[in-house]
Amino acid sequence: MPKPVQPIPIKFIYEEGGFGAWSKLELVNGTFYETPQFEKVALRRREPSLEKWISFRYVLDYLNAWKWKPSYSNHSVFDGTQWSLEIEYGDAKISCSGSNSYPALLDADYQDHGERSLDWALFQTSLFWLSRERSR
Repeated sequence: MPKPVQPIPIKFIYEEGGFGAWSKLELVNGTFYETPQFEKVALRRREPSLEKWISFRYVLDYLNAWKWKPSYSNHSVFDGTQWSLEIEYGDAKISCSGSNSYPALLDADYQDHGERSLDWALFQTSLFWLSRERSR
């Protein structure tokens, strides 16, 4: 596999929550910090290897995440999840948010009742894999 142009993002912030309880995952100087729901102090997670960043960038390319819309909303769901995502590389950027609705280029018909799309499930799984371990 050829290496992507820039595997490590310049900016990375992911937030998710609802009803005033939000969690945040942010990249600061190459290390992930997570602020869990109801907490004010960020926990140091991990500093992913270059190989992991390259794989994550390939997932974003596969999902065609660069074409995700700025906003996703499902007004028929009154209770649920809100989220926002900003990932910026030198050559590409994702800036989007949603309320009970998610990017779905792979399975555009799977947006009923606020369920997460295949695209979003793959994104979240790859993000968990990239950031899951806490630094010691």
